[in-house]
Parts: sequence; structure tokens; C-alpha cells
Amino acid sequence: MNRAMSAHSVSFAYSVVDAVRDVTLDVERASFVSLIGPNGSGKTTLLRLLSGVLSARAGTVEILGGDIRRMSRREVARRVAVVPQETSVVFPFTVEEVVLMGRFPHLGPYGLESKRDIEAAREAMEATDTTEFASRRIQELSGGERQRVIIARALAQGADILLLDEPTAFLDIKHQVDVATLVKRLQRELGLTIVMAGHDLNLAAAFSDSIVLMKSGRVFAAGAPADVIRPEILTSAYGTEVLVTQLNGRTLVAAAINPIDIKPGDTK
Repeated sequence: MNRAMSAHSVSFAYSVVDAVRDVTLDVERASFVSLIGPNGSGKTTLLRLLSGVLSARAGTVEILGGDIRRMSRREVARRVAVVPQETSVVFPFTVEEVVLMGRFPHLGPYGLESKRDIEAAREAMEATDTTEFASRRIQELSGGERQRVIIARALAQGADILLLDEPTAFLDIKHQVDVATLVKRLQRELGLTIVMAGHDLNLAAAFSDSIVLMKSGRVFAAGAPADVIRPEILTSAYGTEVLVTQLNGRTLVAAAINPIDIKPGDTK
């Protein structure tokens, strides 16, 4: 079996609102899967189901062949690391202290870090190019630097699967590319399985091995980037005309925006 995780006919509702409906998908080991779709399509909820934060109302989630419902939170955390959409560190922890928090699933009964825990944190910082920040307070870092630290914290868990919920949402273009490039490098060099939710279709097309497009809580389309990043599919899913073109061997996606006719001097 080469599957890192699977969802079988998974459904979930917040009160009476269906957020995920009858979703089935397989994530191959050491692959990079992007979850895309309009706002409210169920991407974040699906990630929470895959990580065990939420329990499916129907269907099953499997991690490395095991039913997630039969695993303890610590067992899940040793297999799956999560980079949430928003991460707020209130206290003035150093970067090294924040990364060490990722070792929690491996700590003993007294919660003390071992030599191996410290080594794992340092290895994670080296892999994410954050070693130079080790002694700095995390509040002192830029948004892109903080995101790399949060990825380092997830990496320090030692999990084989990394789930990221819109990790580039609040970053400028350069840092969006930097973070996506970092995640892709970790996949290739460490053999990690990546599932990343996001809105940037260009990043999804450039970095993914496969793409899952969601709409209204269901899988609308899934497959290789070339099979999903198509104008007719995206236009139907997003409800607005989408253009897809190739430039220097790269796929470029954009909304087809019609200029608004505003008369000179009209400020209304």
C-alpha cells in the first residue's frame, strides 16, 4: 500500500450546515496534493477531518492504513503535523522554543525535552533556514519568517504527513513563492507527504503532483494539474470566467476581468 492517508465517503456538518459531503480521496505517500476551491467549499474542514481535529459524521479517515478513530491524539500527532491558517504566539517565546513545541507528542511523562528533542528542533530549523533566528523572539520576525518557523515547528514533530491550511494567505508574492518552494523542497528531500489548502491557483499548478478542487463540500474535480487547471472546469467551479494559458512552459491562471466604463471626473 502506497497511501499516506485516505478519506472514504466522509461527511461533516456544523449544526445543520453541511461542510463536507461524501468526500472520497486518496493521498499517495511522498506526494504534494493541493486543495483548492471557492470560499466555503470545505477545504479547511476537510483538513481538520484528515488531522483528527474533527470527527466525521459519516465515513472513515485512514492514516497510513489505520483508522484515525482508533488512534490517540498523540499517535495521530506522531504521524500528521499541521500548519494552521492563523497562528498566534502571544508570549515572547524565542524561535527555538516555538520549534521545540513541535516535540510535544514525543515528550515523556514529565514533559522535559531530551537531547534528541533538541536535535530534532535544530534539524527542523536547518531544513527551513530558520537557524539564524533561533534566539530571536518570534514577534520580531516578518510574516514570511514566522511562517517558516511554524513550518519548522510542524517539521520537528517528526511526522511523515504535513497538512497546511492556506500557509501563504497573508504573505506578499515573494514570500508566497518562498513558502511554497520550501514546502516542495521538504517533500522532495525528506519524502514528506504534503496536503496544502489554498486559493492561489498558480501555486497549485506549479508545485502540485495532484489537485483536488472542491465546491459546496464535495470534490468537484481531481487529478493531475493539467486535468484540473482547465478554464471550463475552473469557470464552472468558481462561477466566474477564468483564463488559463501557458508562458515559457508555465501554467498561468487569471480571472477574466472586464474593464468598467467610468467617465472622466466621475468619482461616484
